[in-house]
Amino acid sequence: AFWPANAVLLGLLVRFPRLARAGGWAAAAVAFVLADAATGSSWTKAGLLTLCNMVGAAVGYVLMARLTPKDRLLERPAALVSVMLIVLAASTVTSVFGGLVNVLLFHGGPARGFFIWLATELANYIVILPIVLTFPGPAALKRWFIGLIRTPPKLSAAAPLITYVVCLAMVPMVGGPGALAFPVPSLLWCALTYGLAASALLTLSFAVWTLVILSMTTASLTHLSGLELVSLRLGVMLVALAPITVASA
Repeated sequence: AFWPANAVLLGLLVRFPRLARAGGWAAAAVAFVLADAATGSSWTKAGLLTLCNMVGAAVGYVLMARLTPKDRLLERPAALVSVMLIVLAASTVTSVFGGLVNVLLFHGGPARGFFIWLATELANYIVILPIVLTFPGPAALKRWFIGLIRTPPKLSAAAPLITYVVCLAMVPMVGGPGALAFPVPSLLWCALTYGLAASALLTLSFAVWTLVILSMTTASLTHLSGLELVSLRLGVMLVALAPITVASA
């Protein structure tokens, strides 16, 4: 339901270019293989899945490296369009390999594997990558924490966050096809109030809630077919784009 590793890898390589050396790529590959092997996969399965992940991240990094430093860190609203296209390219390459792996490992159809991988990769990249690219460094976090202690926030400043939490809690109660978009107005309010990094974190909480918690607890989501899962993940991705775009602007 949720696979953040590829987006985290791409984000770290873009934000800290010194990691994008042979040793960094090798360490990432070893980490992928060992994590998969530790959870019960054979070495062959772990190797094939790692190949899918690494190829996508490599394509994303090569394309992201062509952007200006400001665009790489989403400091201009137009940069989100470029990043979205790059993410689409990286997800497509991963999904082509994933479709082939779906035949070899899971004995499924290549087209089904392609579309499920594509929707999953897109959703995870859009939700995770902005956080890695925009998360404040230690010095900025220290200044923010000190300012918070000296000047506690007023209730009006916390109102968007409180509204978002209430809307998120109401999603399983509302139910139906419109439930996915129920927190959108409060997410947009948070985006206008808190900025890009905070909006990216709140968008992550929305995605985790929808893809993981609701998928396990809501009867209407526990028996989705492959195409319905694709639809759900694409819906989460499109919802996630809205607050991130507003905050970037």
